[in-house]
Amino acid sequence: MIDIDVRFFDLFLVDYLRNIIRNVSLPLTLRNSINITDIDMTTVCGLNGTEYECKCEQNHVWPNDTCRAYQVCDGIVGGTCGCIQALPSEGPLCQRDINECEDAVSVCGQYSDCINIIGSHVCSCWSGFNTFNKDSPVSRNNSCQDINECLFSPSVCGPNSICTNQLGSYNCSCLGGYTATNSRLPISINNTCRDVDECLETPEVCGPNSRCKNSTGGYNCSCLSGFTVTNSSEPVSTSNPCNVTLPLTEYLIEIQINSMDSSITAQLWNLLMFFSLPYTISDSTNITEINITTVCSLNETQYQCKCEGLFVWPNDTCHSYDACDVITDGSCTCINALPIDGQFCQVLPSNYVIDIDVRFFDLFLVDYLRNIFRNISLPLTLRHSINITDIDMTA
Repeated sequence: MIDIDVRFFDLFLVDYLRNIIRNVSLPLTLRNSINITDIDMTTVCGLNGTEYECKCEQNHVWPNDTCRAYQVCDGIVGGTCGCIQALPSEGPLCQRDINECEDAVSVCGQYSDCINIIGSHVCSCWSGFNTFNKDSPVSRNNSCQDINECLFSPSVCGPNSICTNQLGSYNCSCLGGYTATNSRLPISINNTCRDVDECLETPEVCGPNSRCKNSTGGYNCSCLSGFTVTNSSEPVSTSNPCNVTLPLTEYLIEIQINSMDSSITAQLWNLLMFFSLPYTISDSTNITEINITTVCSLNETQYQCKCEGLFVWPNDTCHSYDACDVITDGSCTCINALPIDGQFCQVLPSNYVIDIDVRFFDLFLVDYLRNIFRNISLPLTLRHSINITDIDMTA
């Protein structure tokens, strides 16, 4: 590197020289073995009143020692200056500024911008990044790291939302059943997620014959009166709609079995013991109860018909046919006959209504009887299996 000191009194020649240097075609060959590869004007010194000022040309600076040895006519930045109020008696002229940003990653680290300034450089993090040590400048040893905005409180996305962190950014989405207040803008703390009224926006969301009730973040479906859901184990929906409720009809079917085998009753009881109820015959038909009610067999010269379990012969049948056990509470469990009308033993009734006709000529006894009924304590136990639960005078 060769420094050439050019002296002249007409500052116009400075601009003239700048223009020549700017338009020189490089490399410039002086002879076969010598090439000029670079030409720069580094320093221009001129008399400013009574003292000299030496200013550096573009991309050149005075080194730190020179700036401190002489009075500067501009500021010291990054340990360098661009102007001194003196003619240096010795030492180098202005030096070419080094552009540290040409290798920005090694200078500032990843996820950063580097701005070169005369004698120095400035590093700054990209949006969405910050240094681990915020009190120190950005550098290779204090590089920029991704900011996890999803950890901020309050949430950057607002309530009822999902925040997903991304490198240098984040994404907001609404929870199920919510949508952005303004669908044309991204979700944020200023454009939060609001509840979706599915019942209003999609009236058919529950399917036909149903009622929709909005709830926070969702909705509930139920069937209208007179309708039932197709599959009761699943919620009401368009794929599990409400259908007309068919009235339930209960049938009592009596089946007569004729057999000469006396063990058939025990076999039937054993079969019913392991029979699981209700038993589905079809989608609309279920068997809910099976009982053996009556067993008739030949007893020497006549038939006996006995009731099974909690079944009895009604009072009329007990009296119409010869009862083979005691008539109790208006019923019996055995008769010595095959009823000609084909009836079977009946379920033992749990309640009876009994009308009693009381006759007397003294009306005073009517009030007396009323008073007894009014003060009687109910239920009134006659014996362990019979209770009077209600007493009324009717006429």
